[in-house]
Amino acid sequence: MLECSRFFLMGIKGAAMANIALLLHQMGKNVSGIDVGEVFPTDAVLTDAGIPWYRFGELRVIPPDVEVIVFAAAHQADSHELVRQAQASGIRVVHQAALLGELIARFPRSIAVAGCHGKTTTSSMLACALLKLNVDPSYMVGAPSFRVGSGTVHPGGRVGHSEYFVIEADEYALHPPVNRTPKFHLLKPAYAIITNIDYDHPDVYASFAETKEAFLTFAKRTGAANGKKRLFLCADDDPLREVTKGLATEAYQTYGFSSDADYRIQESAPEKGGMTFTLSGPENLYHRFSIALPGEKNVLNAAAVIGVLHRMGFSPDAIATAIGSFRGAKRRFELVSSGPGYVIYDDYAHHPAELRAVISAAKIRHPHARIRVVFQPHTFSRTKSLLEDFVDALALAEEAIVLPIFASARERADGIVSSKLLIEHATRKGITTMCDISDASALRKVLANGRSNDDVVIMAGAGDVYALQPDVLLVYSAQK
Repeated sequence: MLECSRFFLMGIKGAAMANIALLLHQMGKNVSGIDVGEVFPTDAVLTDAGIPWYRFGELRVIPPDVEVIVFAAAHQADSHELVRQAQASGIRVVHQAALLGELIARFPRSIAVAGCHGKTTTSSMLACALLKLNVDPSYMVGAPSFRVGSGTVHPGGRVGHSEYFVIEADEYALHPPVNRTPKFHLLKPAYAIITNIDYDHPDVYASFAETKEAFLTFAKRTGAANGKKRLFLCADDDPLREVTKGLATEAYQTYGFSSDADYRIQESAPEKGGMTFTLSGPENLYHRFSIALPGEKNVLNAAAVIGVLHRMGFSPDAIATAIGSFRGAKRRFELVSSGPGYVIYDDYAHHPAELRAVISAAKIRHPHARIRVVFQPHTFSRTKSLLEDFVDALALAEEAIVLPIFASARERADGIVSSKLLIEHATRKGITTMCDISDASALRKVLANGRSNDDVVIMAGAGDVYALQPDVLLVYSAQK
C-alpha cells in the first residue's frame, strides 16, 4: 500500500496516528485525517508539518483522490461511516498496525521495543541515541516528541535514509472485542527489546497467562541471525523470565540487575537528578554510563538500549555519549513548570506499576519534597481489575487526588466502578491521604488548601489530565 500517494487517517491526533502521518508526509505522501475537536498534545506537531485534519461531524464524504484509509481501534474502527463508505467505493482500508508492518519490512535493521511499561521511553532513548550516533535513523515512538540535550525537541516520527528503524510495538488489540489480534503480531523486526510483561489490558486479554502467551508469540518473530542474538529481554521481570522458557537460548540475551543477566547493571546510583551505573557484558564490555532520567526503571531502559547498540557494533564510548544526551519523551515524567516551593510534572502513567515508578523517580530527584499525585484513571475495565494495586501505588505519595475515570469509547460504565470506589478501598485500608474531585475548580481548591513550601505535583494518566495543567499552575504561581 506504500506505493500509494494519498492517505487519510482516522483518529489522526492519537500519538501513533500523528507519528504515522509525519512518516507518510516525509515520504512525500499527501496526508490528511479526521479526529475530535479537543486540543491534543499532537495538534502542534501536525500543524507544524502542514498536515490538515477535519473534525468529526464536519466531513460526510471522503476527500477526493484518497487512495488509502488508515484506521485503528478508536472511533468505531472499520465500522465508522467514512470507512464503510471507502470500502464501498473500492478505496483501500488498512489497519495502522498492518501499515507499520509493511513499513518496517523495508528496513534491514528495524528494532521494535515492546513491553507493558517503559517502551515509549526506551524507544525514544534508542531513537535519540541513533540520531546522536549519526546513522540517520527512521523511527516511530509512542509520544508526540522527545527532548535531546539542552532544549532540542524531536517529533515522535521521522524518516531517515539508513537501514535503521526504531518502532514502538503495541500489545493492544487491532479492534477489541471484534478482533483481539495483538497489534505487534503484525510486526517482524530484525531486533527487539521486551522491557516487561504485566496485566494491563483486561478488555483484550482474558488473563495474565494470555498476555504472556501474546508476548511469547511476538518474541518468536525475532531470533538469531548470522550467529547474532537479536532479542533483548529484561532479566529482572519474572513474567518475562517465564516467557523465555518457550524460546531457544540462542535467540536472546538478557539485561538487568540480576547476577545472571548477560548485560549486568552494577553500581547504580542517583547523580545530578539522573542516574549513573556500570554495565558489564559480552565482548569484555565494562563501562560507566550516565543518564539524565531518575530511577532504576530508567537504568533498565538504558541498559536495553545499550545492549542493542553494543550488539550492532557501536563502541561503548560512543553509546555513552549518545544516551547521555536524552532528556525524556513528552508526557513521560515531563517537567511542566517549576518555581519557588513547587515542581509540576506530567506523566502518562495509567497502571499501578507505572505510578510506582514515577513516584519513585520523583522521590529520587526530590528527596525532601512532598509528593502530590493528581491521577486520572483510564478505562473502567483496568480500574476494576487492578483496583487494590492502584490504591497501594497511590499510597506511596504523600497525597493522591483522584479525578473521574477517563473512559474508553469502546466501553460503558457499569455503575459500580468509579474514582469514589478507589477512595473507599483506600479508606478501608486505613489510607486517608486520598480524595476524589469532580471538576477543575474543586482541584484548584484542594491543591490550594493543602499547598506546602516544597511540593512536587505529578499529573498522571493516559486520558486528558494534561488539560488541567493551567489550573495546577494557577494555584502554584499565585502568591501564598
